[in-house]
Amino acid sequence: MKIEDFFEISHEPIYNFLKTYPYPFEALGRPLKEFIQKEIDSVPKDQRLLGNISPLAYVTGDVVVEAGAVLEAFCYVEGPTYIAKGATVRHGAYIRGNTYVSSEAIVGHTTEVKGSVFLPGAKASHFAYVGDSILGAKCNLGAGTKLANLRFDKKNISFIYENKKYSTSLNKCGSILGDHVQTACNMVLNPGTAIIKGKWIYG
Repeated sequence: MKIEDFFEISHEPIYNFLKTYPYPFEALGRPLKEFIQKEIDSVPKDQRLLGNISPLAYVTGDVVVEAGAVLEAFCYVEGPTYIAKGATVRHGAYIRGNTYVSSEAIVGHTTEVKGSVFLPGAKASHFAYVGDSILGAKCNLGAGTKLANLRFDKKNISFIYENKKYSTSLNKCGSILGDHVQTACNMVLNPGTAIIKGKWIYG
C-alpha cells in the first residue's frame, strides 16, 4: 500500500509531506494538521487572504487563500485550512478545518470537508461529504458521494489492500482515492476504503 500506488508524486509541498509516510493513511489526523499549520505559519499574516473572497463568505481561524483561489458566497471555511491558487470553494460549502485544498481543486456546493487533502484538480463538486480522506489528482466524486469516516462500533479503522490488512491508530479515517478515480452519483464508501489510481466506481 505505497504512496506511488495511488499518486504520481510531484515536488509540491503537499507531495513532499505525503511521501514521508510509508502508507498514505499515516499522513491523516495530527500529522496533517501540523503540516497545514506549518504551511500557514510560513505565510505572513497580511498575505494570507489574497484570493477572490466573496464578502458573503465566512472565514475563521488560521486560513490561507492564495491569489487566484475563489471563495463563493455563503461558504464557511474554518482553520487551519490552506487553499491554493486556482482552487474554488463554492456556495454553501462547509470546510471544518485541518484541510488542504490544492490548485484547481473544487469543494462544491453544500459539500462538507474535514481533515482531508484535495490534490491538484480533485473535485467534490456537489453534495459530498469528505471526512479524513485523501483525494488524488483529478479525482472526481459524483454528486452525493459520501466518504464515511467512523465505524458504528467506534473502533480503530483498518484497510484491506491486496489481501493484506493495514491497521491504523485512527478511529476516524475515510478513504484514500488515487489519481483520476471517479465515483458514480450517490456512492457511499465505507471507512477504510482504498482505491488505486485510475479506477471508476459504478453505482
